[in-house]
Amino acid sequence: MGEQSMGDWKLSDEVKQRILDSARQLVVQNGFSNLSISKVAHEANISKSQVYYYFISKLDLIGQMIDEQIEEYMFVKNLIDDADNVSEKIEILFSYIKKPLNDMNDIYTNGSMLLHFAVETVGDDPVLNEKNRKLGRLIFEDISFLIAVSNIFSKNDDENDYAKKVLAMILGALVVDQVLVSQVATKYIQDELTIKLTN
Repeated sequence: MGEQSMGDWKLSDEVKQRILDSARQLVVQNGFSNLSISKVAHEANISKSQVYYYFISKLDLIGQMIDEQIEEYMFVKNLIDDADNVSEKIEILFSYIKKPLNDMNDIYTNGSMLLHFAVETVGDDPVLNEKNRKLGRLIFEDISFLIAVSNIFSKNDDENDYAKKVLAMILGALVVDQVLVSQVATKYIQDELTIKLTN
């Protein structure tokens, strides 16, 4: 076996990313349970053997997709932490949630992934399912933080209960927006949260 050139590595990274992007698009449209290596290969316009070159199984592909999603959110989490005020922090959080699948599509990639992470299990692998729930917990932590710094409640229990309600409202709004192919419900939750936490 010969050495790979830098161009080969770049191509290799591009193919792997195309596979991950194709898998993400399929999950956004149909959920984890309907994902298959065959469908991913078809969506990425490559052979199944090429998918298996990068991922040993469907669960490996899903695990790496979840890792990538969490890594992206950790970058967003740092932006939220660094923002100057609650209003900016909310804007950054909702910009992440409302990131579109592509320029031609109103479907929210991250919001849709968050929905699937919240409601679906990934096979019977407890490690993968724990990883699956991590993104929702991270977002919940940031919602709790936003509520805490706004000082609208006097007790931590009230803050925690409200944070759970806000996360539930966001998930519900994402469902409504997917059904109606709109952005109205999520925008409404963002606006209401901004008013509530900044007044």
